[in-house]
Order: sequence, then structure tokens, then C-alpha cells
Amino acid sequence: TFKLPIEDIITLRTAFSKLKKLQRKVIYYIFEKDLTQTKIARRLSLSQRQVSRIKKSALKDLKENIK
Repeated sequence: TFKLPIEDIITLRTAFSKLKKLQRKVIYYIFEKDLTQTKIARRLSLSQRQVSRIKKSALKDLKENIK
């Protein structure tokens, strides 16, 4: 594990909070819970493809929110 500077943590949390609820869930499950897209899909009653698309859009939105 690595530690981020507090400024980066605040920036990331702020950007994360601007995501849609479903995007936040998917990103949380992927990066915090280390679940596969298939497991996330089952948990959220989605297809794996939907999870993949949500992840892609969430990461794009995070990048935009951090700028």
C-alpha cells in the first residue's frame, strides 16, 4: 500500500462524491473490495458489460472532476 498526500486524498474524495451513485458503487467494489466485474454485476443485478461501461464512464468522470 501507499500513502497519498492529504491534498490528493481531499481532491479524490471530492471528485468521487460527484459521481453518480451507481458509478460510486462500482468503483468502490473494484478498488476497495477488489471484486471482479462479474461479481459486481451479480451483486448489483447488472450484466458484466454494464459494469465495464459504468467503470469506464466513472473513471472518465473522475478524471474530469480532478482537473
